[in-house]
Amino acid sequence: MSQQPSTLGSTISSTDLPTFAAYAGMAIAIVGSLAPWATSPISSASGISGDGKWTALLAVCGIVAIYRRTRWGAGIAAGLLFVFGVGAAVHIHNVVAKVTYLGTQIDHVGWGVYAVCAGAVVTLVALWLSR
Repeated sequence: MSQQPSTLGSTISSTDLPTFAAYAGMAIAIVGSLAPWATSPISSASGISGDGKWTALLAVCGIVAIYRRTRWGAGIAAGLLFVFGVGAAVHIHNVVAKVTYLGTQIDHVGWGVYAVCAGAVVTLVALWLSR
């Protein structure tokens, strides 16, 4: 007897909490990759216009690894996301710190970089809890 195809609802309800959190962490990283990475009072620069393409690709690879139940692959993707996000935050901060107006820094690191880092941390913690 063949098994009936599962619905999206049954697939979601059968997913354990750490796996769901790992998916959510990678989704947060994708949103962060699309969000502003550098902001100023006049405009902002989204991550996808620069290195956010790579972080989005890493997050998608992490989602595929979670789906295929290769936790080490998802862990590597999340670890690389975290390292890359921290490196990007430091680099962007060093660049925008030079832009001042009357001694006040006017450009800042955007929330997208922090979201990439936070998504990576959520995924790493979830993978550690599911071991």
